[in-house]
Amino acid sequence: PINKSSFSCCGEEAFLAKIDELQARSAIICGIESHVCVFQTARDLIQHGLYVHVVADATSSRTPDNKDIGINRMAKEGAVITSTEMLLFELLRDAKHEKFRELVKLIK
Repeated sequence: PINKSSFSCCGEEAFLAKIDELQARSAIICGIESHVCVFQTARDLIQHGLYVHVVADATSSRTPDNKDIGINRMAKEGAVITSTEMLLFELLRDAKHEKFRELVKLIK
């Protein structure tokens, strides 16, 4: 784990160092306070050159309006807004995937 005090995870040198070490090209993010920490992290990761997916149903804010505003801003910044189920099936790509049946059981 990497402790953070900045709202954006990218404000922590250890976080960006790990992203660079992994040679990450994309990130899937979720979390608390869509309009603050999640938004700032998504924006900064995009500026760092990553392709960012934000899992909307795995984020929250203190108010529904703040969540909606945060999600909309992230989309305008270039993040792909997705849902947990949509993302999981996108990662599997095919019903022939070895994890397909296991995933279907989790979702139902």
